[in-house]
Amino acid sequence: MTNKIKEEFIKEAMRIGDELLLSANETENEISWKSMTVDNDMKITWKENVTLYSGVPGITLFFMELFLQTRNEKYLITAKKGLNWSMNHLEMINIYNTGFITSNSGIILALIRMYDITKKEQYLQFALNVAMKIAEMKAPIKFHDYIGGNAGIIFILTKLHSYVNEDFLLELIDIYLKYLLKNLKMSKKGLYWDHSPDNIDGLCGFAHGVSGISYVFLQLGYYFNNDAYYWLADQAFLHEAVYFDNEINNWGDLRLFKNNEEDMRKQKKAFLRNNLKAFTKYSDMNAWCHGAAGIGMARLLAYRLTGNKRNKKELNNALRKTIETDIESKKKYIRFIACHGKSGNAELFIEAFKFFNNKKYLDYAEKSLHSVLKRKQAGYIYDSGFGFRGAKGNEDVSLFMGNAGIGYQYLKFLQPRKVPSFLMPEINTRNSNKNIPYYKNISLTVNGILNRMAHTLYPRTSRIVTEIIPDRLNNWINKSLNVYNFNFKKEFIR
Repeated sequence: MTNKIKEEFIKEAMRIGDELLLSANETENEISWKSMTVDNDMKITWKENVTLYSGVPGITLFFMELFLQTRNEKYLITAKKGLNWSMNHLEMINIYNTGFITSNSGIILALIRMYDITKKEQYLQFALNVAMKIAEMKAPIKFHDYIGGNAGIIFILTKLHSYVNEDFLLELIDIYLKYLLKNLKMSKKGLYWDHSPDNIDGLCGFAHGVSGISYVFLQLGYYFNNDAYYWLADQAFLHEAVYFDNEINNWGDLRLFKNNEEDMRKQKKAFLRNNLKAFTKYSDMNAWCHGAAGIGMARLLAYRLTGNKRNKKELNNALRKTIETDIESKKKYIRFIACHGKSGNAELFIEAFKFFNNKKYLDYAEKSLHSVLKRKQAGYIYDSGFGFRGAKGNEDVSLFMGNAGIGYQYLKFLQPRKVPSFLMPEINTRNSNKNIPYYKNISLTVNGILNRMAHTLYPRTSRIVTEIIPDRLNNWINKSLNVYNFNFKKEFIR
């Protein structure tokens, strides 16, 4: 990395920060931004919100890192005022959405980071207040993904517990884990969670798919020092392996798009012609949210924690795909945002550099991010993540869908071992609470998981086998312990 590159990246990050300040709504103690969102009619609107994804807390994360690298106090003041607005806004709203990245609990990540920087307990206290709000909701939500579902909530509550050893957090984690384990589904091979008629099968990928849920299990396995979580993560990876396509060197994007009338017209036509292949044909996308880049981030953590060679092979596939799409591709129009763009995909290269300590991966990140900057310097804009929905030609301010995230990734590249990832945040300590055995879902075992799976997925068969041959099921479970590449359906039927 040359001094010129360093200077260009920090200069552009500061320009983005100063531009954000000009577009803000600011008072003496608060600051906020209106960011892009899509209404029910698929029209773009501009609104303030309290999410990491497109709201004020996400933008404050960018300003915190900008302060740390420039030591300009105005950026830290901006971050504090943004959190003030977010905290006050949360206290005023009646409807509280508990999800992580796209809902309100994501503010906990920003509050924890501000505590890291300032060491002021007030930020952890407010994070606890947010967790108490989640506890008041009592019931987990109906979907389970990382970005807005139960898995993401489990992650951020566990992250908070690593800072404040409060037992009510363990109780809450245990409740959400129970629900997650209860709602697992069998795949052709392995496990998945959410299923929708709008999708071909349980989704692959980080944001909405099983890689994101597996990533949370891996973090739990490390924090609670429990290999059973690693086994669960591996089972979900087996589901994704079913949809790895060697021809495109990617995991299929299993969504059936219904974004507009044209999509609906094509699907209706295919249905009337009995063209069932149209409803099982997946697409080829590579981003943090869907595709190889995000899947690679999950595999990198898995390989780091378990040493499983299959994880390394799949990580290499993801790296190869991301080199193809982000370094070698000649496409003229590629998004630059974090969620589904080049700045987000660069995270895979940066994290690979950190783990393997191989400079070639940092060079890939530099090439990718510098191509983003060069296009901006040539007079183009950083198109928002909503460009495909009629917003092309507009920049957004947010962390995942706009300029704050691009600026953050410039800073991450400059100090890869100091700037924490918002795309794959981690829990860096291990739990020391001796009360874990009292929480039966947190202290799960592979034996217990298999038993639950048998009784959840095949309740009548399990009941009959238990009644007629009492030891048969337990003996089968004991033989199956810690078996990787384990196909539950096949082995259970056998």
